[in-house]
Amino acid sequence: MINCPNCKELIGDDIGICPFCRHEITAEERLQIERQKREEEQSASAEESIRTGEFSSLRIIWQVIHIGTTILVFVIWTILLARNLMLHALLELIAGIVIILGVNVYFLLVKKANSCPHCGKFLWRNWGTQCQWCGRSIR
Repeated sequence: MINCPNCKELIGDDIGICPFCRHEITAEERLQIERQKREEEQSASAEESIRTGEFSSLRIIWQVIHIGTTILVFVIWTILLARNLMLHALLELIAGIVIILGVNVYFLLVKKANSCPHCGKFLWRNWGTQCQWCGRSIR
């Protein structure tokens, strides 16, 4: 489907005369329309690669922070265990493990709930009606 160069109505690719304004579409106009389509597709693919790179960077940062805080919590609890505060340290260790597992489960559920049903990517800005990655409707 292309837009008529004269009235901008959407018409079929193989139509020679626009049924709305009766404008005859020349071969030169068809070439120009095809050129514009290719340019739009190239810019869309460039935008998609930029978004994919940003998504990967944010995911890596989140994973590093998550792993770092988990290791820090376990190091602190290990130090508490080594200081002969066995009962309190053991209770804190169990509570910490439950909290960390709860947070992980929560983030997994949030990720699943905020993923595009079409492309499956995480929706960082979930206030719109279209996926920022594939452009399809999410609501």
